[in-house]
Amino acid sequence: MNRSILLDMIRRSGRVSRTELARRSALTKPTVSAIVEELIAEGVVKEVGLGASVPTGGRRARLLEFNACSAAYLGMSFGAYSTRVVVADARGVVLGSRRVNACCGDPTKSVEAALELVEGLLVETQVPRQRLQGAGVAVGGLVDCRSGTCLQAPELGWNDFPLRRILQERLGFPVTVSDLADAAALAEGRLGIAQGCRNYVWLHLGARLAAGIVIDGQVFSGHRGLSGELGECCIGERGPTLDALASGRALVERLRARASERKEYAEALDASPSGIKGLVLLASGGDLFCRELVARAGACLGIGVSYLINLMNPELIVVGGGLAGAGAHLLEALRASVADHALMPEAVHIVPSELGERAAPAGAVLAAMEHAAQSYRIVAAAPVVNDPAG
Repeated sequence: MNRSILLDMIRRSGRVSRTELARRSALTKPTVSAIVEELIAEGVVKEVGLGASVPTGGRRARLLEFNACSAAYLGMSFGAYSTRVVVADARGVVLGSRRVNACCGDPTKSVEAALELVEGLLVETQVPRQRLQGAGVAVGGLVDCRSGTCLQAPELGWNDFPLRRILQERLGFPVTVSDLADAAALAEGRLGIAQGCRNYVWLHLGARLAAGIVIDGQVFSGHRGLSGELGECCIGERGPTLDALASGRALVERLRARASERKEYAEALDASPSGIKGLVLLASGGDLFCRELVARAGACLGIGVSYLINLMNPELIVVGGGLAGAGAHLLEALRASVADHALMPEAVHIVPSELGERAAPAGAVLAAMEHAAQSYRIVAAAPVVNDPAG
């Protein structure tokens, strides 16, 4: 425990002396010195010169600094249309990022594609493989967090895929696996607009709909990690699910049905693998049909979000995923619907994500770092998303 406390102080302080560590931690100087020497020997902490001159003329203190090069972590996200990989240093600063279109229908090919991205990133960032200490993985589907198995990811074509076991065998270090919305929620609370919030929801509005739920500052994953499946909720006694009404996949299907009538619809759908980006661009550009699709989706989502608000009383709803790019056209309809259906809607703010598509891989990195913290009693930093790939 003392080791964890001191290491966290060093990491947060920038540069600090042993004397200052003893003062802040209330530990004895011999105890601090012994722990610091261990950390230096392990390469986690380094000495970086001398402090300011002492008025009494005594020796200047040797300063300590956390060694960001002491470890590195991977973050992976497997979405319905793209796979993204980032590598971060021991402080969580993202050093590089790469992405590739998803290999739907074959999880083994998806893993191979991700590992190819890893190899390229290690070369690009000049991070030695032996520096990697863990990986976090976020998947757009149902994930059993205990076993690291992807139970179901219909858009990816995955079923009962032992993702953690396979990646750990290939990488040779610990791997954590979580739902994409949970990972994004974790990152938004540490790095994004939800910083300082204890109770909030991160809405993933992509090919499918899901919610990352945070209660009292902790991501709530449920008994097996299957919480937050908002898209599976029905609207009305026998009504369709929210996924059928308001997911990106459902909206793209409706737009595709009109593509034979309008050339610009076909071109927009072909502009990106998902078609969601094209739909959003058309809506933002003033296309009435696309705006209507987005507004109806927002109204339906508002009903589902109202259930969440009435059940858990969050202070914030963060909206992310591809459909969030529709901006005000979606948010205004969503807010209006919440105002009609939620208890005390004025007490909750509905805002777009600050991290966007970077949220899931950043959250995956954070999960890997926290796993390392639990394993090695190192207090993890929040990753800094200065993603070179944007």
